[in-house]
Amino acid sequence: MYVIAIANYKGGCGKTTTAINLSACLAYEGNKTLLVDFDPQAYATIGVSWSSKEAKREIYPVIMNAGLADCQIVESIQTVEEGLDFISADESLVQVNEQLSRQVRRHERLSTCLQQIERQNLHYDYVVIDCASNMDVLMENALFCCDELIFPIKTSFLSLHSITNMLKFCHRIVDKRSYPIQVRAVATMFDVRKKIAREVLSNIKDYFGDYLYQTVVRTNVKLEEAVGLGVPITIYDRQSSGFQDYKSLAREVSKQRIVRS
Repeated sequence: MYVIAIANYKGGCGKTTTAINLSACLAYEGNKTLLVDFDPQAYATIGVSWSSKEAKREIYPVIMNAGLADCQIVESIQTVEEGLDFISADESLVQVNEQLSRQVRRHERLSTCLQQIERQNLHYDYVVIDCASNMDVLMENALFCCDELIFPIKTSFLSLHSITNMLKFCHRIVDKRSYPIQVRAVATMFDVRKKIAREVLSNIKDYFGDYLYQTVVRTNVKLEEAVGLGVPITIYDRQSSGFQDYKSLAREVSKQRIVRS
């Protein structure tokens, strides 16, 4: 199980779009994948809502009961399409920050839940977490359990300004772990026609160097339409540039994967 957190507290960067469609394309490439909506806004849940045949337990009670018999994370898993499962969220997830803020080892809840999945012999090649947009208890949990952190960065003005604080927060969590986080970035919402987009992409490349994925996710209306219909791009339009870009990213992620020692 290789855990990827998709995070950026700057809105409008394609975070949830990346979480949904990277997950879907990893599954398309033959990897059993679990998408976890860990954002109280629940946009990832909305983005795969077409496949929801029945109401199941959201992630909030799972986190609150982590390590207990009532955790029941396996019972929360739903199927989106072949190879792709997900766990939904709703606005109640925001209560985690208040209820766990003074708890010892509060940052280990999600990790404990994922370990329960493995103990029940459910195999996932990848778990992709759509993180909340705040540097809070939810983010602590996502960073503590992930092998890789991916920043989706919109190719627009001010896009890099949120990254420095995010990296500082990340380093605080790394100190609590027994292994490092692989930090990478992907450029998103790129419009080759715009000079500012080309300039920002160059700045992103300078900032991240070899830690920037070579795939650049282009602006594509099909990605927006797919989210609006509640399906990943793998279901909606496999001829679109959005599908091609996220398929390329999924292949890169697989190649760059670093297995936990």
